[in-house]
Amino acid sequence: MLDKGYNANITLKKEEAEKRSELISEIEYDFQLALNKGDYYIGKAVVNFYLTKRPEAGELFLNFQSVAIADLLINDKLLSGNNIFVD
Repeated sequence: MLDKGYNANITLKKEEAEKRSELISEIEYDFQLALNKGDYYIGKAVVNFYLTKRPEAGELFLNFQSVAIADLLINDKLLSGNNIFVD
């Protein structure tokens, strides 16, 4: 899955961060990177958290900037398609 807008500046607004902090708790990140020679790197990111309350549509999102995503799993369900990228 390619993100055509990966060069765009991604900014998390204060209101979005505050809302996110109301929705999730106990956040854990696990990153694995292969920093090969060149302009790009490959890696794996795992983000685990608990929902403290059910979000409304569009309220909860992850900020991520990349040329492409090989696989996206949420609750062990594989997602696909370009609709995973939101500007």
